[in-house]
Amino acid sequence: MNAKVLAFMNQLSKNMADPEIMLPIKNEEEISSMDAAIKETPQKFNKLFQSTLQGGISSNMERVFSKDLIIRMNYNGEYGKISLRKYANICIIDLAGRTHV
Repeated sequence: MNAKVLAFMNQLSKNMADPEIMLPIKNEEEISSMDAAIKETPQKFNKLFQSTLQGGISSNMERVFSKDLIIRMNYNGEYGKISLRKYANICIIDLAGRTHV
């Protein structure tokens, strides 16, 4: 590969979301990691979520969270479930998904 292609690929990888974070999110530790990554570099995630989650998180829930995790959580954390609301930056996913590119 020539130097221009390698430089382009390097820049492209820097602009993409954190490769350490894989969807769907399977547990609360992964939610925390995603929340922290979004807080640190929201612009990296905004474009990703705009393209993959059009229509908002509610219509694409299984793309973001595993079925097992969905069962163990709700927005307010009521009835002993995991609170999605405490992860404020994760809630940005919903807004990004509702904003069309």
